[in-house]
Amino acid sequence: MAGACNDITVPRTVHARRSHHGRSGRSDIVSDGGWFGLFAPAKTPADIVTRLHEEVRKARADPSINEKLTGLGLGPLGTSPAAFKQQVSDDIKKFAEMARLAGIQPE
Repeated sequence: MAGACNDITVPRTVHARRSHHGRSGRSDIVSDGGWFGLFAPAKTPADIVTRLHEEVRKARADPSINEKLTGLGLGPLGTSPAAFKQQVSDDIKKFAEMARLAGIQPE
């Protein structure tokens, strides 16, 4: 999930606080509260990535697993491997810009 709306499948008490972008003056730099994902080494064969994706998708279709994950504050997400790769790339750029605007320097 990304955007300004809360995921209605996750109890209100577990939503992460959203960043207030007004202070930066940049409405295009907004934190969506976070996400999690599975990563594999860069040269993992596509058929292995597809198989992992399908197995996770099957697990997320299990109501008992969804109940446990929702209890942990994790909404029932699921994107394609390509969409997730793009999200990670976009977020790296977004957070690098946030750090630059805040004057954060690597040490």
